[in-house]
Amino acid sequence: MKRRTFDKLVSIVGLGLAVLLFIFAGLLNFGAGFANDNVQSQLENQNIAFLLG
Repeated sequence: MKRRTFDKLVSIVGLGLAVLLFIFAGLLNFGAGFANDNVQSQLENQNIAFLLG
């Protein structure tokens, strides 16, 4: 395998991995926000509050 071909292959794989990680980060951020909102609304419906401090 030529060096130029190898460099292109590594660059494409690296770019694909970066895109995949950005997609995963977005999905995890969405899931965290959804879970936080869901738990908060459930606790408010049951009149449960936590005192922080």
